[in-house]
Amino acid sequence: LLKPILKKGNNVKVYPIFDSTMKSVGREKLKNAFIYPASSEKHKNHDKLYKAFLEVSKLQPNNDIELNLTLSEKDYFNSCYNKIKPPKNLHLYNHGIIPKYKLYNIYEKCEYLIYPSYSESFGLPLVESIKFNCKVIASDLPYVNCIIKPSLTFDPRNTKDICNSIVHSMNSNLPQSKIKVNNQVSSLIKFVKSLWEREF
Repeated sequence: LLKPILKKGNNVKVYPIFDSTMKSVGREKLKNAFIYPASSEKHKNHDKLYKAFLEVSKLQPNNDIELNLTLSEKDYFNSCYNKIKPPKNLHLYNHGIIPKYKLYNIYEKCEYLIYPSYSESFGLPLVESIKFNCKVIASDLPYVNCIIKPSLTFDPRNTKDICNSIVHSMNSNLPQSKIKVNNQVSSLIKFVKSLWEREF
């Protein structure tokens, strides 16, 4: 099935696929609660994110801040989050590898999705979180701007810029994020079917 696709190397079709039926039940958001649902790979940029949150906690000593993570128990133990004890006003919650419905519950309560990754094939949490009325604060990179209009962006390679974005989000009324793409699973099925018919 790949032969017809690979014959034209620059003719790449993109079909975003995600659950378009998920939606918020309108739960009240927890103030200054952030979620970053990501694995532990280096490009996920956890080190700079945590440094930014540590700085934010110093700049906002009277504000409680919550950061929710989804790392495996082993990865969390070996991560930057376990090397430096957070200040009393920075609350870290690692939920581990969880099923979708539990992730959706965390989206439901969190005010913000923060996404400092350097690269993604799609970045599904960007779309998912908006379905649950999260405001997205994310890397100012093409993979983000192609699929959503975030509430705020930052330079993911600059810890200070990440920090400033977090502080700004906590102290201002950011606009809602918007999804730019549609679920195209039906179009993908039609495309695969056409390839199959051409091949056989």
